[in-house]
Amino acid sequence: AHVSTTDMFPNKATRLYFAVAVVLPLAVSALQPQCEVCHLRNAHTLDVSSSVDFTAESACRRYADASCCSVETANNINKGGEALYGERYSWNRCGPVSAACNQWFIEESCLYECDVNAGKFRNHDNCTQDPATSAWKMVGMPMKASQCDDWYAACKDDSFCAGDSRTFFDAPEVCDPATQCRTFGTIYATAKEFCEELWDQAFVYTEDEENAYSFVFPEGHANPNDVVMPDQAFPPQCPLHDPNLGDCPDAFDRTLEAEIDQLQHVVFGGLGTDPDCAVCHLRYHHKDVASPTTFEANSACRQYADNACCTSATALNVHN
Repeated sequence: AHVSTTDMFPNKATRLYFAVAVVLPLAVSALQPQCEVCHLRNAHTLDVSSSVDFTAESACRRYADASCCSVETANNINKGGEALYGERYSWNRCGPVSAACNQWFIEESCLYECDVNAGKFRNHDNCTQDPATSAWKMVGMPMKASQCDDWYAACKDDSFCAGDSRTFFDAPEVCDPATQCRTFGTIYATAKEFCEELWDQAFVYTEDEENAYSFVFPEGHANPNDVVMPDQAFPPQCPLHDPNLGDCPDAFDRTLEAEIDQLQHVVFGGLGTDPDCAVCHLRYHHKDVASPTTFEANSACRQYADNACCTSATALNVHN
């Protein structure tokens, strides 16, 4: 069944587990320059991802720190698809879908419109104004199987107006509810079919979830998609786009990783001789290099005073 983002992390232990799961790959991804160019382009995507001050009503607030969509686009996503894509591409043509199903369609729209990482999977390297090779098309983005399962479960009893190929893109211009509205569960036998065929292979149902992207993640957390498949290159800039934006890094920058590994250890009170052990490899509120730290009397972490990766302020906040 669909799980709302507010219910995904019901207790502190679970929230801490999620934070650690995100922070660990972030220690690696910090070495990779993040691409800010929006490689998927349509009438409402931005050229460059940036922080966006979404309104309380905006659908895509979790992308506020780095978004390829504007406030106007995010607000329009709440309107069932027709405000952005036209009535033909609304998921409510056979009547309003259930609230849970509707929310998953909103999350998919936010991923496509707002997440810079979706641009890695633009279909055409040499995109043009020609609809056949346009920059809005994407293909092959690995998505978490569990989220596809939840989306399908939320929608399978709702009705949809599908064309012969069962994709959104051949939806009939005029939908006859009596003959063309069928439940998602009738159109697609499995969650895999649903996730892959509805958007014409834009997404791939992926059971290896460490190497798969998320449609949804908790608001206020770092975007987990930023650390998935770091070796997956962004495509080159389309000729029709602003050449001054430049290209993104092709892959993970191993040079920076090697430089960090070669940092010499600063000896504190005779502690270890490993040349690596002064570097703080976990990065969140951490320092770059461990050092002696003067903690307050009521700090939680005073036992690490001789060689700490946390600041005094961080240690005080642990209490909170």
